[in-house]
Amino acid sequence: MENKIRTKKRDHGKVRGADTESRGLILACLNGALWAAVCGLALALISALICTFVKDPATLACVCGYALSPIPFFVGGYAAARKKRAAIPCGLLCGCVLTLGSVIIGALLPNGHTSISVPLQIILRIALVLACIMGAILGANRDTNKKRRKTYKK
Repeated sequence: MENKIRTKKRDHGKVRGADTESRGLILACLNGALWAAVCGLALALISALICTFVKDPATLACVCGYALSPIPFFVGGYAAARKKRAAIPCGLLCGCVLTLGSVIIGALLPNGHTSISVPLQIILRIALVLACIMGAILGANRDTNKKRRKTYKK
């Protein structure tokens, strides 16, 4: 007589794996958005300092805002892809979250997005998401083990 131990088959490994996979993607996206916000605030402070020393700061502020806006998106995509190696989904999700955040902030500010036309705004938003995807591709492809090993001569 053989003793057979009955075990239940648990078939929710795929569901659990998919859940942790999406959770990891969302956490990486939020990490990238946090890094992008910090970078954006630092760039805003630097451009505000530069604008204080110019005779007509209104013209330079608009140029600085549009010229420096891809940098936080790039940094956000890079930081998101460093946490999670899926570059394109990570960069796309992080870019969409950052774009949504900038649209909401622009809608809350008086005269937030009225300086440029709507088609140009759409092109700008697409370019910002592409900058985030490019940062994610570069962040995912970066090798973390670039330390030099010491070789001892005998």
